[in-house]
Amino acid sequence: MTHHFEVGDAEKFGVNAAIILSNIKFWISKNRANEKHQHEGRTWTYNSVKAFSELFPYLTNKQVRTAIDKLVKKGVLIQGRFNKLSYDHTKWFALADEQTICPQGQKVLPSGANGFALGGNAIPYTKPYKKPDMEEVVEYMIEKLPLINEGWTPERVRKAVTLKYETCSDNGWKDGHGKKILNWKLKFQNMLKFEKPWSYTDNTMPATSQKPQAARIL
Repeated sequence: MTHHFEVGDAEKFGVNAAIILSNIKFWISKNRANEKHQHEGRTWTYNSVKAFSELFPYLTNKQVRTAIDKLVKKGVLIQGRFNKLSYDHTKWFALADEQTICPQGQKVLPSGANGFALGGNAIPYTKPYKKPDMEEVVEYMIEKLPLINEGWTPERVRKAVTLKYETCSDNGWKDGHGKKILNWKLKFQNMLKFEKPWSYTDNTMPATSQKPQAARIL
């Protein structure tokens, strides 16, 4: 995968900031072309520090945060919050001067076009599909399932996840509509949130579900 940035931006703000800025420019151009995420007279895009570090695996969370802070302090980026949920802290970004990438009257990037439409300066990073490791799924669900039902012990979670994981593998990691499972975390939560944990026996049945034994008559 090849990532691009503008040399001028790298000279002014550093390579890390230039990479982040290039990606933001691309999505703002695309959103403007499709009239999406229009707030306060500007076109916005959003992403989290963690998501940026996943898009650009050679950048740590700290490097991403430093790069964004630099672009904001230099007056290149503006930050905002337009999340529908109050506890959602995903950051939104707009260009201080949007005309630098989309001057009035210039043809903007159409929906579905690639980054080369802007001269090759901003290429969105598309992650190749990678199925999760089973241990990764087990660890995640061990953390999540007990919040739904206290009956989920680590042993039960492991057994349930193993069965569901094998099913997903047999189906080529596609859902019932034949589409790739892109968000495995949501998929496994939906598959297991209504399951009865005691059906995955692990010899630790909760006391409330144990039937009292009849008194033995001698």
